[in-house]
Amino acid sequence: MRYTCTSIVATLMLAGTSFAATINVPGDYALIQDAIIAASDGDTISIASGVYNEHDISNNGKSIIIEGALNDDGYPLTTIDANYQGRVFFCDGDSSINVTYKNMTIKRGSGNGDPDVSGGGGMIVIGECQPHIEKCIFLNNSTSYYGAGLLLKESGATLIDCIFEDNSVGQFGGGINKESSGLLALTRCSFIDNVCSSGYGAGGGVWLGGGNAYIEDCLFDSNQCNSTWSYSGGGLGGSLSNTTVIDSTFINNVARQGGGLFCDSGSPSIQNCTFTSNSATNSGSDGNGGGIWSNGNPTIANTQVCGNTPDQIHGNWTNAGGNTVETLCGKLGGACCIENDCLFLEQDACEASGGEWQGQEVQCNVVNCTPPPPYGACCINGAAISLYQSDCELVQGLFMGDGTSPDDVSCPPNCSGDVDGNGEVAVDDILILIGNWGPCP
Repeated sequence: MRYTCTSIVATLMLAGTSFAATINVPGDYALIQDAIIAASDGDTISIASGVYNEHDISNNGKSIIIEGALNDDGYPLTTIDANYQGRVFFCDGDSSINVTYKNMTIKRGSGNGDPDVSGGGGMIVIGECQPHIEKCIFLNNSTSYYGAGLLLKESGATLIDCIFEDNSVGQFGGGINKESSGLLALTRCSFIDNVCSSGYGAGGGVWLGGGNAYIEDCLFDSNQCNSTWSYSGGGLGGSLSNTTVIDSTFINNVARQGGGLFCDSGSPSIQNCTFTSNSATNSGSDGNGGGIWSNGNPTIANTQVCGNTPDQIHGNWTNAGGNTVETLCGKLGGACCIENDCLFLEQDACEASGGEWQGQEVQCNVVNCTPPPPYGACCINGAAISLYQSDCELVQGLFMGDGTSPDDVSCPPNCSGDVDGNGEVAVDDILILIGNWGPCP
């Protein structure tokens, strides 16, 4: 009787358990939206490589993963092209909803066709949903108002290893516009050639209208804001009260005020950053700020602001030390590998610390400071060659140790029965032979 009861309980427990499923596009459904409709919370929508012409794709309030395919270099092979028929993605839900978007190019979305809310050509996020977006490229999206690439209407988002390139907005946020509460976290993201084109535009790369923001190891390159209004900001702009910017580079951005960064209000923290070759075009009495324009009081530390035109910093700021603010750039920094860590340093400082300098203006997010494992001698059929240990074991050789040279080792003599190359004929050799039994390919 005890076993019968146990079996019944186990059956009931399994009956109440739901298991996450993977739904393939186009394998199971030709359309991404149809796959989402069929999905349940926790499921993954796996989209094969290729171009998919869909628009206004909604998560339908579900907690799901929507992911594309990557090549060996980590570049998305899956493209969702809306062809300007609508925005690409629409994310909605309360704070319990967890949506992940991964490994896709989000392309040619338009935020102009929705009668209820404007903006978010590539993606719009409404409600309290805070999506996780990773290894996505927002490319050639547009809208007249608010976030050509991404509009965060009422919440935040986490973005890792994303690229915003060639997106165009009339007003507020060529790449991203964040309107209100929630945390926007950007890590290793790049904003390149985005533009706000209206006379009342602001934030060529990113515009922050509220909430918190944490920006680390990001690149703002060649963004522009063609505004004639008092707001501006080529790379980053907005109300920066609760904003931290770390290890980021602002270069070649253009705006009326704040070519690199426009601080409308607040006391953001700016650390270990570089502002160079940015420009401001304002001819009025309220200042330029080729590198940084401040109406607040940012705290700046260990940051290089140089070579911007017509000036470097306009307005109040707190010098927390370690800064270089000069009209002409002396020695620009670059990625410096010190042991397994990467720091942004000038070449002299890098070499004085025993580091290996990777080049001027090279960013830490594009270098790998972890050295490869050392080669060693690998004995194969009585002869030695240089291989990594993993490669030696893959070809069933005998690895003689890290750093050993083929000229300095004595390999066991070739033995026809020693299949695994360890110097003796044993049971393991028989098992390998049996495992490969059959016709040769």
